[in-house]
Amino acid sequence: MPADPPGHLEYPVHEIQRALFVQIDPAGIAGHIGKQDAGRERAGTAGIPPGLVASSPHSGRHPWTPHEDHELNTGIEAFVDCFDDVTISPPGWPAICSVVLPAQDTLQRWPGYPDAALPESGRAANGRGWTAEACRQSGVGEAIELASLCAWGDEKIVDATVADLPGRVLLPDAVNGFSAEQYRDREDWNDMLQGTDWIPPACEAERRIGWVEGADAGGDPVFLPADAVLIGRREAGDADAVAIADSNGCAAGSTASSTRLAALLELIERDATGRWWYGGHGARSLPVEASEFGERVSRHCARRGRRCRLFDITSDLVVPVVAALSQDEDGRNLALGFACRPDAETAVGDALCELMQMELLIEAARAGAPVRPGLASWLREVGAETGLPAGHDPAGGRTGAAAIPDDPEDALDFLLSHCLSLGCDVVFFDHTRPEFAVPVWRAVAPGLCHWKPRLGRSRLGPGGGGGDARRAPPWSTILRI
Repeated sequence: MPADPPGHLEYPVHEIQRALFVQIDPAGIAGHIGKQDAGRERAGTAGIPPGLVASSPHSGRHPWTPHEDHELNTGIEAFVDCFDDVTISPPGWPAICSVVLPAQDTLQRWPGYPDAALPESGRAANGRGWTAEACRQSGVGEAIELASLCAWGDEKIVDATVADLPGRVLLPDAVNGFSAEQYRDREDWNDMLQGTDWIPPACEAERRIGWVEGADAGGDPVFLPADAVLIGRREAGDADAVAIADSNGCAAGSTASSTRLAALLELIERDATGRWWYGGHGARSLPVEASEFGERVSRHCARRGRRCRLFDITSDLVVPVVAALSQDEDGRNLALGFACRPDAETAVGDALCELMQMELLIEAARAGAPVRPGLASWLREVGAETGLPAGHDPAGGRTGAAAIPDDPEDALDFLLSHCLSLGCDVVFFDHTRPEFAVPVWRAVAPGLCHWKPRLGRSRLGPGGGGGDARRAPPWSTILRI
């Protein structure tokens, strides 16, 4: 295979899909990336483990949108050559999708680059867009985000009990969002959740653990469990863990305001997703053909014997949230894409673009590839009767979205005030690393729901009340996206 210029690599799609989505290690890729780096194995596409979650289209969001084709943001432009951009979508695919991996020179430049940000950990950054440039932009931003979210070992961590800390504290159980029943039956739940989530033992307030300092919307300090903030600090199964950090509510961008806004929008998206899927909150059908991208995706799906649908799942948080779905005519092999954006048109386009990312996994499975365990469970559990949660209205229209200010800072202030009015406080943590100097922020809102089945949130239930256990796993399908 001829050498490709650094920064953008193309390989046969089936080889890439097998390397990244299933349990095959194509030797052809090993010749280009997968070299030794400073005496340790360099994690490239060779040797990627079966549990890799790089394929998940729901890992991170950025202030730039994937359907736009413009120059890279100034902050990330200098780091384009630090990553290998591997195209995974075949020619003619409606959207362009990629996996972005740290280049060999990057690991030599920063020997402390976190193992948790390498594919061998089961994590990698994704790019997607309606154009090659938008995909590249998205992927590089997410690669910087992933690296910044991980524990490098130099973070300021305070080991203390709750009583030892000055000011406000968010307890691990409040951040996690699991119900008392889930903690009680955690072993059974963890068996069900393998590859999707993990429930640690409940944490007593008297226990000494690690904390990091964030800030609320007004700038006042708030202590957060370090395990819930720093990816890779703990992994599933760690007996000392009080939480397992993920990328939920995180974003990278060009300014602090736009990045914090993007992080909050992701929380709003995940809240709407959880309320719809696990809580049975209503969704309304949207016309696929009304969007330029919808027509493109719909034709693509029809050629494969699949149908595409759009649902408005906007919640009382008033920002448009769209769910894009595709499935076989019998309801099986369900793929999903979600987006929350200040305007509905952009949300539709971004949800469809994310849908096309998951469609790649479905395509591999339909071709008979040995898929990773999480996807295998998803395809086995989702059928004609379980593919959609109750509560969707196929004849509905748009719901209660509000006009969001155009300026990111104004939009952030508007949404934070609205969240507070609903009793949903938001805390931010600055993950920006000196290696990149690109703003990366995490938003944490103990009152909001998760796309994972964390059933301790009161907003899951009808009208925002207590959750209805009949709609909760194991009586409904666990999202494994």
